Amino acid sequence: MLERKDRIKEETTTTGTGTVSLSGTAPTGFRTFVSAVTSGATVRYLIETTDQSEWEVGEGVFTDGTPDTLTRVTVYASSNAGSLVDFSAGTKNVALVFTANDALELTNETPYKIVPSVTSNNLTVAIKHLDGSDPSAGNPIRKRIGDEIREITSALSAELTAGTNWCNAGSSELATKEI
Repeated sequence: MLERKDRIKEETTTTGTGTVSLSGTAPTGFRTFVSAVTSGATVRYLIETTDQSEWEVGEGVFTDGTPDTLTRVTVYASSNAGSLVDFSAGTKNVALVFTANDALELTNETPYKIVPSVTSNNLTVAIKHLDGSDPSAGNPIRKRIGDEIREITSALSAELTAGTNWCNAGSSELATKEI
């Protein structure tokens, strides 16, 4: 489960691209991961060298242990062209952050398109991602309806059968209207 907590920051001297070992102490004004984050929780993080020449923003899993660790799972952006950073020796700061992905989730709108197709004179209308892919549990389409966020988590389409009067176009009240 994704956890968001404020003022979480620790140091690490971990090198490479693997799991990060946390120092267990927080700078003044901050809290340690273990003081606020549930072990096993997914978090959004920033790791950066003190001179900020190496940095990585992503999603990982915090584990309470000896030492506490942060397993890097998904990189959103980095000084290594969006890939895991092979951190060099030295001290790095590890903090929980609000990411661009968090901002997208706040809008709760996923860009999508409606794709029509015709087979045997039947019209099919499907909701797809802008790249043409179907929504899935791992890549849903989110749409705000009123105060609720709705998710489409699988392929969604409707077929309009040929010869069906979908708009009541032949009714007497619409007979003189342009449709």
